[in-house]
Amino acid sequence: MIKRGKIINNTKGQEFMGMSFSIMFSIFLIIVFIVIAFIAIKAFLSTQQCAQVGIFKKDFQADVDKAWNSASLSLEFKRSLPSTIEYVCFANFSEILSSNGIEGKIGNDIKVYDETESNMFFYPLENACEMPGNQINHLNIAEITKTKNPYCIKTSKGQIILKIEKPLREVLVRVS
Repeated sequence: MIKRGKIINNTKGQEFMGMSFSIMFSIFLIIVFIVIAFIAIKAFLSTQQCAQVGIFKKDFQADVDKAWNSASLSLEFKRSLPSTIEYVCFANFSEILSSNGIEGKIGNDIKVYDETESNMFFYPLENACEMPGNQINHLNIAEITKTKNPYCIKTSKGQIILKIEKPLREVLVRVS
């Protein structure tokens, strides 16, 4: 536009559109960063939960080995598990699995591990970070599952307490 010999650029619309676009782009970037941050936090928490399951298994095996290597021992094994793990169960696939109550439901779910060497399970299986079935050496699994098979111990707010004992003159370790 020309007014009395001066050229006037009408950039109000362009500035408004440019400002609007830059604000929208900034908001879009903020949203993208927030979504990525939530995904990263979720992945980190998932890794933490899987680490808890792995550490539990390693520490439990170490304490069972400690009891097995002693003449007689009784100790309390208290650890944290992810709050999504409701039970730690011990199963003897050489015997018939329970068909009643929660043990029956868990027994039906763990039957797929019948052909494995597994004797300890985290339940629900899908919350066990690809480690639902585990083999714990030196357990007297026949004695543990004498009254209930599988023998399950409920967690309480992510905490579980197991009693590991090896009576005098016995070869294998019991858990209750």
